[in-house]
Amino acid sequence: MESRFSHLHDTNNIPSDEELVEIQHLLAPCEAQLAQLDLELKAAEALVARLRAQRKAIVASMKPLNRLVSLMRRMPQEIMELAPRRLCHLQRLRFAPSPAEGLQTMEGNCPQRTRTVVIN
Repeated sequence: MESRFSHLHDTNNIPSDEELVEIQHLLAPCEAQLAQLDLELKAAEALVARLRAQRKAIVASMKPLNRLVSLMRRMPQEIMELAPRRLCHLQRLRFAPSPAEGLQTMEGNCPQRTRTVVIN
């Protein structure tokens, strides 16, 4: 901010009482602008927090429906039962109570490989 005091910025000169009043007068609009910006920032942060909460709630409400339309769920039962057998070398799958649960376990632990086996 340029003022008639710019030449004194890098000095140790002490402003007189009259200069101090003038400097404070020069600073007043800037301080008012900063206060307004702080209020706007606070409002914007509150808006962002509210929007994030809304987004999180929408994503949570979508999860069950997204699971219903997943590729793994639409696979024929025969393929669902074959996939865990083709990957039976995975130790975790040996403890699955049924082939379908084995595939869910496999999907959770190695999704890319599961898709490759199921699709091929």
